[in-house]
Amino acid sequence: MLPFTYNTGVGCDGWGGITQEQCAQRCVGNQRAPNCPQKICVAAVFYKSTGWCHLYDECSQLEARKSATLIVPEASTWCKGTQVEAWDCDKIEQSRCSQSFTRSKVGNYFVQCSVASNGQCLSGGGICQA
Repeated sequence: MLPFTYNTGVGCDGWGGITQEQCAQRCVGNQRAPNCPQKICVAAVFYKSTGWCHLYDECSQLEARKSATLIVPEASTWCKGTQVEAWDCDKIEQSRCSQSFTRSKVGNYFVQCSVASNGQCLSGGGICQA
C-alpha cells in the first residue's frame, strides 16, 4: 500500500527535510502536502536518514522496516484494526516488539517499536503494508 502523499505523477511527494516530531504533527493535524489530496491521516512513516515523511489514510497491517519509523496518532483506531496500546518499547518482550508502540514525549502520537540488531526492543522501524 502506498501512502496517499506519494503520487509523483502529479507532483505529490510528502515532505522532506523535516523532523520526526514535525512528521507526526502533520499526521495528527491532517495537513495537506503540496499537490496531494486532503485526507484523514491514520498513520505516518518517517525516514530519519532523509527527513522524508509520508501519510496514510489506512493501515490494516504493519511491515517491519528498519529505515522507517511508523507513527500513529493517538486518536487513530485504524492501525491493526484496534486501539493502539502504549508501551515503553524497552520494557516489552522481544516477541511482542514489532506489534507494539511507545507514546511520544508530547503524548499525542505513538511510534512503532522494533527489534534492534542487539536484540533490544527500541522505538522505530515499520511502515503500513497492503
